[in-house]
Amino acid sequence: MLGSLMMQTHRPDRILVVDDGDGDDPSAERVARRYPGVEYLRAAVGCGLSGNPARNVGLRVLGDLPYLCFLDDDDMVPPDYLEALLATIETDCRAAASYPRLRFCGESQGRWDHPFEPALLGRTNISGVPALIRSDALRQVGGWPVFEPDRDGLVPHDDWALWRRLRDHGWRMVPAPVDYYYFRHDSGVCRANQRSPRRDDWRWTIDPTDLVTLAIPWSGREPLIDALLDAVSRQTFPASQLHVLFYDNSGSVAVGRRLRHWLMGQEGYAGVSYVRDPRPAVPGLSARELADARPVLGQQGGRRHGRELNDRVGAIWNRIGQLVRTDLVWCLEDDVIPPPEALDRLLDRMGPDVDGVSASYRSRVVPDHRVAWRYRDLDTGELIHLRGGSGLEAIGGAGLGCALVRREVFLAGPARSAGDAVGYDCNLWLDVARRGGTLLMDWDLECDHRVDPPPPAEMAGAVGGRDRGGLDRGGLNGTGA
Repeated sequence: MLGSLMMQTHRPDRILVVDDGDGDDPSAERVARRYPGVEYLRAAVGCGLSGNPARNVGLRVLGDLPYLCFLDDDDMVPPDYLEALLATIETDCRAAASYPRLRFCGESQGRWDHPFEPALLGRTNISGVPALIRSDALRQVGGWPVFEPDRDGLVPHDDWALWRRLRDHGWRMVPAPVDYYYFRHDSGVCRANQRSPRRDDWRWTIDPTDLVTLAIPWSGREPLIDALLDAVSRQTFPASQLHVLFYDNSGSVAVGRRLRHWLMGQEGYAGVSYVRDPRPAVPGLSARELADARPVLGQQGGRRHGRELNDRVGAIWNRIGQLVRTDLVWCLEDDVIPPPEALDRLLDRMGPDVDGVSASYRSRVVPDHRVAWRYRDLDTGELIHLRGGSGLEAIGGAGLGCALVRREVFLAGPARSAGDAVGYDCNLWLDVARRGGTLLMDWDLECDHRVDPPPPAEMAGAVGGRDRGGLDRGGLNGTGA
């Protein structure tokens, strides 16, 4: 690498070799001393297969320079490498980095070339380490991310983690028309990852920081609030990695107070937020009355005021899709009680080519069926409801009662409450299917859909706890499918 840097058409202001201190081998220092102007620094910050601790040393030492380029010692760059990266990054003041095409050499050959698309970074990495990076942007996100190795001694793809963090802070990346020659060998990170028993597990490759938001629209089903909050609290997924968004469309002061009180008492989550939206779907009817409406033949979605329900709930999920900032949204309706392992299971089944994963729960309006369907005809939107299944299966669509969905599904929408299919969720997944997307159903992940209204005694107790006048006339939650 040092030899190819000496031949650059745009010579770097400084070249620093950081020896991460793994062992007492003096060879790195001897090599560095062969090249005039090359600085050498030994720093005992080794972290297994990750070079990010050493890269952060470089950031601290050279951070006064406007741009930094981090290179691996066993790779090569062409003479115009830095010139091309610099010319590219200076075309866009919003760009945090310009990155090359990767050409793999050594034990395996190939080429890696991805455009910059913010949504694509939620699915896969687009660049390796050797980008040209703005120093101020890198400092803003805390430098290169450093992770503790897992039980197999592996870490998430830490370069991918950096690009996602830059994106989440409003920065862009721009591809440069230049190649980087990446040498693959048996002791490298890529080979180590390929030998891992979890090499096909997308979940362990991605940084879980700011990855998932739990979004719950609350319609005012007061007797179910405690059950759902308890189910959320019992999730095996680490709370420290989960953002929580409560979208309160109940129209009830008492419900809003309970939800805000619960959120204020949660110190372990990555972030919590509360949104109040009391707009009524049907004047004179409460959200609770609409959400628990009995099936009526001939009405849209099999529900009284089906069209109004469909419009309102579609609007709620469209709004949530705009509010959320993580790549994944765990959609949960307030009458669906998930088991403790729900989010972990859904995330385990997510992959780079998957747009959503749903749990199974019974339908409110289609007896003896699940809230899941296949499309008979993608042109017309005609569908058939599913009774159930086993294992993991690709299907056409599912409700949003308990589903892990890529945020880009909502952004590519919006969910149309009127369209070829019946229902906002049917149209949402129809659009995904038409784009060639994939929705998976985990039939063995069963949720408790509380489709039956509580007994009168329980109802009376809930009403007694409301503010005067009962529920204000407000929103609603879910198609109740």
